[in-house]
This record gives sequence, structure tokens and C-alpha cells, in this order.
Amino acid sequence: MPKGTLLLAVAFYLTCASSQASQLVLPAPSLILIEQTQTPTDDTDPKKQTPPQSTDVQAEEKQTEAQIQEQEDAEPVEKPQALDATSEALDSLKQTQEKDSSGLKSASATQEDIEFVSDGQLHAFEEEFDQLYDKVVALSRSPEDYSELYSRIRPVILEKTAKLKAQLASSPNLTLMAQVNNYETFQQLVYQYAELKNYFLLRQNLFSEATDAFVKLHTSTKLNGFKEAELEFNYMSLQAMVMYEAAKQRTLELPTRAIEAPLGLVTTFVTFFLAVFVFIYWRKWAKQGLPDFRNKTLSQPPRTGLKQQLIKFTWYLEQTKTPIEWYLLLTFLLNNIDFLQMPLLSDILQSSVFWLCTTVFAFKLLNKIIERSRQGVLNELSKKQSVSVKLLLWWAGLFLLTTELSALFVSHGALLSWLTTGFIYAIVPIYIFIIYQWRSDAFEFIEKDRDCAPQIKSLAAHKKGFRGFIVANICIAYVIYFIVSKTVLKMLSRLESGRRLTTELYRKRLTEDNKAFIDSLKEPELVSDEIKDIFVKGTRYIDKEVLAYSQDKISSMLALNEKSHVAIIGERGIGKTTLLNEIAKSQPQALQINCSEEFDDVIAQLATLLNIDAETVKTEHIAKALEEQEIQLILMDNCHHLATATPGGQRELKRLYGLINELKGLCLWVLSFEQNAWQLISALNIATGFFSQKISLGHWSEDQIAKLLSARAQEAELPIQYNHLHIPRQIADVEQQSLEKRNKAGVFRILWGYADGNPAIALRSFAKSIYKSEEQYYATLPIAQNIHVIESFDINTLLVLRVICQFGRVSTADIVNNLRLHGLVVNSAIATCMAQGIIELVNGRYQVSWNWYRVVARYLARQNLLSS
Repeated sequence: MPKGTLLLAVAFYLTCASSQASQLVLPAPSLILIEQTQTPTDDTDPKKQTPPQSTDVQAEEKQTEAQIQEQEDAEPVEKPQALDATSEALDSLKQTQEKDSSGLKSASATQEDIEFVSDGQLHAFEEEFDQLYDKVVALSRSPEDYSELYSRIRPVILEKTAKLKAQLASSPNLTLMAQVNNYETFQQLVYQYAELKNYFLLRQNLFSEATDAFVKLHTSTKLNGFKEAELEFNYMSLQAMVMYEAAKQRTLELPTRAIEAPLGLVTTFVTFFLAVFVFIYWRKWAKQGLPDFRNKTLSQPPRTGLKQQLIKFTWYLEQTKTPIEWYLLLTFLLNNIDFLQMPLLSDILQSSVFWLCTTVFAFKLLNKIIERSRQGVLNELSKKQSVSVKLLLWWAGLFLLTTELSALFVSHGALLSWLTTGFIYAIVPIYIFIIYQWRSDAFEFIEKDRDCAPQIKSLAAHKKGFRGFIVANICIAYVIYFIVSKTVLKMLSRLESGRRLTTELYRKRLTEDNKAFIDSLKEPELVSDEIKDIFVKGTRYIDKEVLAYSQDKISSMLALNEKSHVAIIGERGIGKTTLLNEIAKSQPQALQINCSEEFDDVIAQLATLLNIDAETVKTEHIAKALEEQEIQLILMDNCHHLATATPGGQRELKRLYGLINELKGLCLWVLSFEQNAWQLISALNIATGFFSQKISLGHWSEDQIAKLLSARAQEAELPIQYNHLHIPRQIADVEQQSLEKRNKAGVFRILWGYADGNPAIALRSFAKSIYKSEEQYYATLPIAQNIHVIESFDINTLLVLRVICQFGRVSTADIVNNLRLHGLVVNSAIATCMAQGIIELVNGRYQVSWNWYRVVARYLARQNLLSS
């Protein structure tokens, strides 16, 4: 074998040996808080793992192999050339050995770090904590033993934090390329940080289970607390170092990432510019678009309650939209444009954005609410009062932000305890400033508030000195109570049970006020029956909005030439008759019939309207007349009267259904039923599927009731006075500036709540509450009937009331036959109800009086005696 070849073989062998040694080289450790890949378990021994070979060594190895292959394939060469090649190989080997020497040193340092990661201490501490927890729960160990365990955990946390911080000082590689390529140095530091994070989690769990004395000591401003704060601060600074270094490196590597994966960055930038474009376009449009929308909605009649709420919401949105806009934009960007891929940084930014925008929004909203006197507290907000509100809200916002950020970094510990204490001290001067800025308004409110307790009024007389400061606190607390109670009661008033509760709360006060006012009048008297009839039966004002849907439905069916059957369903007094009257006015080829208890009366009315001259009216007579007169529509009101409370009481109603079936295909039939009777008829399955359409009439809104009451008062030409009223502001709107309008709105609201949106009940209650004295008309506060009267009734009396409610109008015989009770029992129940004014006699039959109709129906429904 030639000597040159032998020397090359020796060089190749030495190079391979040095290559094996270089496999121990590990890159410098680094730390990242971003998308950790995997955490090594305690069973994993990094010493047994074979790290990848160094890139430089692999390249040199391949180069040496190529040289050997070239020597073997080449022609025999002269000895000097072989010696030159051998010399070059030896020089290369020398350089490789120098690199391997430095690599071994690096491997030695890395080996020490690997032992640091996998020393198993964390697992041992966690097991010890779990065992101690179980023993403390079992009362075999004391919670004070947590202190001894923490005394051994704390030095380990200090040591590991210091080592990681020292490694981070060397600016390790924290780029995304290092993360994506799974560089071992990157992974090792991720493992180390994960372990340190778990140590702090274990520390937090230990603090949660330890004694209060232990926690108080380690979160105080004493030496122990100071040392814990220093520990937490070091951990937070470590995370800050990582975020700063990672953000810097990952920003600088964007050009490289753009070459490696351009699509992701392009998508990110497109999303960013689209979001900014939408943001700018919206702000430009909203500046004029929202006011235009509000004005357009305001100008379009009718102004329903829903429209008023929409207008109010739009106005508040105009005034407070800036923080909402910025919050939506920044939150969208943080959730969708994370080119740095750092979750902790993203969480910090999202928390900061949320609490800062929420604080600004809360200030703007509260500022506008007070400026509009939404709660009736004051008419305008001074500059210092605005500053006081802003200070309070910013204090709350910063405190909540600090708490959340602390939980993200080190959870609840000494630093949070110190910050909480600082915030508590900071609120004291803010609180004093708030009291001094609002005390005069609170005193003024107490003086003007009629419902304020006398004790508070007497206290409000002391306005100076330290005592005045204490009294100011009490007065401001009362104003806050008033605002909260008014808001709660207003929300409750939207529910039937809430309106009943409100009425009961203020029943005694309203009764006393009415009695005192009526006693003060000279020869007071109720309005005449003629005026009452105008209130009840006036025709000048018809709310087209209430009838619009039902009228349009019937008109569309007529336009399509439908010859079917329609049921109009609604409770007593809700407007069924008014609806049929308006439909009849708009349809000249229509007949209108008011049903009684006898079917023969219905036939007689039909014969009269159709001009049928015959002793016995037959179906063919009616059919012929309908065709000849081209009748398109027949309206039948109060069809429930044909169903009586006797056995077989549905016979008359079935006869009506039979007549309509015989006349099918000739015209459209519209029949109205009272709601309670309809439920009973439906339960009896009388002509199931007979009606092709069912139209239910709902309760009227507060605005609709108010318009109706005002219109009927004008029709009766009554200049009603409202200035003398004292309406509790908790149950009345106070947005109206004048006392007259405010009291009027309060009366209408009480009437609407008492009537539960029933116009007939509201009109009758309003007419009953008006008194005349010296040619002046005065409104009194409407008071609902006392439900305790009905609660004292026995079951037989309640059953009698149920029969009357179900059928609308019944005779004594009907009740006896329906309930199978003795006549004396029924007569006794009727007498009891008549004495209280609960029922009244109309055309020989009993019906629930209007004043008691709502109370009786509600109570029977709660007792499951009547469908609600």
C-alpha cells in the first residue's frame, strides 16, 4: 500500500474519532415563553439522548471522505504529491481537533444544564405537597407544616431563577426559526422555563393551603414579604427579558421569514390593512351616519316604546363609541395578527386594552347619564365632579388591570398584596374629594325629595365641619340607594309580577295622598256619567298602529279572494270590537253582527242585514242574498257568548259553525272570541282546524296607552290638573323637565302598569280617578284593587269567579249547572262578590266588573284555576 494512502487512512480515522467527540457539543441555552413544544418527564435522562452532530464536523467529515475517494480512484502519483496531500489532511485534522476542544467545553457546560433540568426535585416536591395536603385534610398533619416545605422549595426557586437569568444575559437565539427547527438549545431552555413556571405554580398552591399567618407574613412589608417580593420581581424581570429579546429578534428576522414562508406574512399584512380600512371607514360614516339614523327613526311615526329605546341607544352609542371602536380594532388585531407568536405578550396587551377601554367607556357613559339627568339627581355636571368620577373609574380600572396582570406573571403574592395596599391608600384622598364635590347636590336632593325619611332630612341640616362630612356620606348613600331602587323597580315594572309588587309597595302611600288631597278640595265630586262615557266610548281617536297588522292581514286575504275563516282572539277590552268596526268601515261589502247567547238572534240579524223577508230563514235564503248583494266579508263579534256554562252549552256555537260550513265559498268569515273562552273552546276540541288563520291581539304599550288617555281627555274637553300630585320617583319617569308633564307621565305609567296594557281598564280607571271641584278637574293617583280581599275567599267563591271569567257573562242557573253546587252556595258566593264590587249584573247575567277584572284574572291564574 502506498505511504500516501496509508497516511490518508490514518487521517480519516482520526477525523472520524474527532467527529464522534464533537457530537457532545450543545448550543448555548436560551429561553422562550412561546408555544412550548414538549416538557421532559422525570423519567427522561438527557444524558442518554444522542444530540445531533455539529454541522461543521459533518461537513469536514464528508470533505475528508471525498478526498479519500478521489485518492483511490486517481492514477498513481508521485511521492511528493502524496506527501503534500497528507500534509493538508494533517492540517485539517489539527483544525478539527481545535474545534472539538471548544465543543467539548460547551458540551460540558450544557451537560451541567441538562442535569439542572432533570434533577427530579420538582416531582419530589409535588409528591410531598400532595401527601401533606391529604394528611392536613385528614387532620393528621398541621397546616403549619407547609411553612417547613416552603423553606426547602424557596432556595431551589432562587437558584433556578438566577441560572436562567444568567443564561438569558448572553442573548440566546429566540427566533421563530430556532423554534420551528427544534434547535436543541432552544428546547432545553424551554424545558428549564417550564420547570421554573411549575415551581411558581406549586408555590401558589402552597400559599393557598397555608395558614393565614404564613400568607400574611410572606406578603407583608416585613423582611419575609420583602424577600418574597424580590423573588417575584426577579421572575417577572426574567419574563420581561425574554419578551424584549424575543420581540426584537423575531422582528429582525421578518425578512428571512418572508423568504421562507411568504404567504403567512402576506396574509397577516392584508388582514391588518383591511381591519384598519374598516375601522377608518366606520368612524368616518358613524360621525354623521348615526345622527342621521337617529333623526330618521325619530321622524317616522309612530313612536313606539321599542323605537324610543332604539333612539336612546343610538344616542348613547354616538357619545361613547370611541373606546368601543378602539377595543374592537385592537382585540381583533391581537387575536388575528400575531406575527411574533408570543402568547404571554398577547395576553398582557389584551388585558391592558380591555381594562383601559372599559374604563374610558364607563366614564363616558356615566358622564352622559348624569348630564341627561337620567336618574333625576342633577341637571349638569361640573368640571370638578367630572374629575371626581374620572378619578374613581380610573382607580377601579387600574386596580382590576393590576390584579389581572399579576395573575398572568406571578399570580397572587407579595407584589399584588403591596399593590392592593397602595390602591387602598390611594382611594382615601379620592374618596374625600368625591364627597366634597357631591355633597351640595346630595343635600339639595334630600331637601327636595318628598319621600325621604324625616331622620335623614333632619341630619341634612348639619352641613359644616366633621359632622357635615359624615352627614354628606349618609346623604350620598341615600341618593345612591334611590338611583338603584328606581332602576330595579323600573326593570321589575316590565313584568306583571313586578308591577304588582310596585303597586303593593306604594299602595298605602298613594291611598293616604289621595285621601288627603280629596279632603282638601271644596265639595269634591267625581266626573259625570256623560264624561265617563266619552272616556270609554270615544271615537275621535283610533290608534292606527295597534290595528295595522290585523287590518292588513284581513285586507290581504280579501285581495286574494280567500273564502276562509279567521279567528280574532284577545282578552276583554283589548280592542276586538274596535278592530271589527274599523274593518267594516274600510270594506263596504261587509256585514257586522254582534252575537248574543242565542243562535236564533244571529240568524235574525243576518236576515235583517240581508233584507230577507221570510218567516223562516233558511240557509239557501242567506246564500242567495249573499251572492246577489256580493257580500265579501262577514264580521261576527263576541262569538264566545254562544258557548254557555251549562251541559251541552256548546250547541249554539256548533250551530254557527254548521251555518258557516253550509255557506262556505261565498265570503270571508271573521269571528272574535274572548281569550279565556277561546282557551276553553279549544280544550273541548270544538271544530278543530275550522279556522285557517288565528290573529291574537296583544297588550298595548305604555306609549300607546298614554296617547289614548290624552286623546280621550281632549275629546271630553277636560283641562285636568296634575301639579298637585306627589308621585314616588321610583315608579315614574323623571325625564320630563316640567312638573306638569312629569306628573302626567307618572299617572299614565301607573295606569298602564295597573291595566297591564288593557286600554278599556286604563280608560275606566282614569275616568274614575278624576275629581271636580270649583269648576276645576284634578287627577288623583290610580290605585289597584286590594288583592287581599280575594285571597280571603273560599274555594267555592273562587270557582264561581272562574266560571264567570271563562264565559264572560253567565246566569246563576249556568253557574249551578256547571259546578253542580247547591243554589244556596252559589248565591252566597255571588252575594259576597257583589258586595265587594267584584262582579256586576248586566242584562240579567253576571260579569266581572272592569275595576276588578285584572286583579281577579291574575289571582285565578296564580291559583291554576284559569289559564294565564
